[in-house]
Amino acid sequence: MAIRERMNRRTCPDCGARSYSSCSETSWDCPICGKNLSNVPNDPNPWSHLVKVLESDRVRETIRLQEGPIA
Repeated sequence: MAIRERMNRRTCPDCGARSYSSCSETSWDCPICGKNLSNVPNDPNPWSHLVKVLESDRVRETIRLQEGPIA
């Protein structure tokens, strides 16, 4: 299972609504009140620790498969 940190989340400072996008390079408007969120920083990713765990598990499994069965 490949999980990547590519979804960006921003919280509107005016209405508090959360907005999600896979691209943060374009103009970003709040879907609720219309405020421009282009200059609002991305929220921290609350799942980043899980991505690191899953990636390390995948690396361990790859190494185990390359080494073969334990004798």
